[in-house]
Amino acid sequence: MSDAPTNEQDPGMLLSQFAQEAMGAALSPRLDGNDPLTLSFDVKDAHLASGALDAGYAMGFAALALRLLAASTAGGDTASPLSINSDFTGTAKAGERVTACAQITRRTRSVIFSDVSLSANGRNLLTATAVYKITPAE
Repeated sequence: MSDAPTNEQDPGMLLSQFAQEAMGAALSPRLDGNDPLTLSFDVKDAHLASGALDAGYAMGFAALALRLLAASTAGGDTASPLSINSDFTGTAKAGERVTACAQITRRTRSVIFSDVSLSANGRNLLTATAVYKITPAE
């Protein structure tokens, strides 16, 4: 699947950095696994709109998982999103744990292709695909 050398970074260390930013601070995600990358968070009342998980939080959590995966895969290089496309298939309520499972589908020297799925209690909530550009570190 990959025709590029890999110099991966520890997802746990990257998550601790990303957790200081807006979406990470709002969701307090946990790293549950590295292969595939698995993150989770517990839905709180602050994450709800009309009694269900707000779509912005769902997309933000998916983007956080994709960003973490791309950054860890790119090693010390910069991974910048070119596109992220998502489809909603369900929702979650307060008290449910939402899990993101992200994986690399293909990597070249300059591009990372990945996907993520969000689920809660076995129900699929969202699927997304992403393309990240790799720029060598300066």
